[in-house]
Amino acid sequence: MYDICKLVREKLTAVDERGLPQLSTDVRWHIIGMQEAGMSFRQIARRVGYHHSTISRILIKHQNTNSVNDLPRSGSPSVTSDSENRAPSRGALDCELGWEIRRGRCYRRIGSSSHTNGAQLCNDVNAVLITPKTAEENSTAVELLQLWGLQRMWIGLSNTNENNEYKWDDGTRLIDTGYTSWRPGEPNGGDEPMCVEAHMTGWNDNPCHRSFPVVCQQVEGISDIV
Repeated sequence: MYDICKLVREKLTAVDERGLPQLSTDVRWHIIGMQEAGMSFRQIARRVGYHHSTISRILIKHQNTNSVNDLPRSGSPSVTSDSENRAPSRGALDCELGWEIRRGRCYRRIGSSSHTNGAQLCNDVNAVLITPKTAEENSTAVELLQLWGLQRMWIGLSNTNENNEYKWDDGTRLIDTGYTSWRPGEPNGGDEPMCVEAHMTGWNDNPCHRSFPVVCQQVEGISDIV
């Protein structure tokens, strides 16, 4: 699993004369992405392992100049190229700003809503409701619940079709995937159209109009991006 902490350790280049870290441009963009996702200076600092004053300096510099380069060390302003100031494109080990990477896929939490509206919110960012079709993907779902401190979240599974058959939002029948993670006694919605939520201990069916956290999964894995 490739996380921001490992990225920071690998991308750290040096420290300046005051002992403050000189972070590479892509790491700084990750820090900015965490702020845009709603994290405080102190939360970001705990995540990446540096003092919150360092994080504050980077973010204030970005806010004032739209640059991720550090404050000048002398009276002469630092000169950088456009390519150094741009946010890095997604690559073999990266996601867009505001997304979390897990096992080669990118995930993002987008508030809470009904199942139908949640699917649309994900579609608006070129994604789908998180779709744990395998044991490994379900482990990712559990990790994300832990990461964001959630008790539950919608997944892209429901039986709202005319045959009352559980299908993933891409049309795949649940029975054809060969994997489920139902909690004991589930599903128990009977003949009513139901949508599925994931808990730490498994899946549960629930009326689709209820409002639960929404987690989106980008359609293509980052390994598929050129």
